[in-house]
Amino acid sequence: MRPKLTFLGDELVQRIVAEARTALYELGVEIHNPGILAMLSDHGARVDAGSQRAFLGDGIIEAALKTAPRGFRSYVVWS
Repeated sequence: MRPKLTFLGDELVQRIVAEARTALYELGVEIHNPGILAMLSDHGARVDAGSQRAFLGDGIIEAALKTAPRGFRSYVVWS
């Protein structure tokens, strides 16, 4: 049997994700690459070229989360 280590409870994880979504939508992400800003705009992000910010909506965030792994395994090797 392998031990399972959990750092955060489900409720706290949900709160962190909700606050991150709010920050991405309201504050945006500063990106100094016109090509990436154009790509994000083409996929539905609101882009302010003057401030080089992309404001990400739920569609882009959901698409990104679908590509992220649900977890990872960490192994300790004793020598």
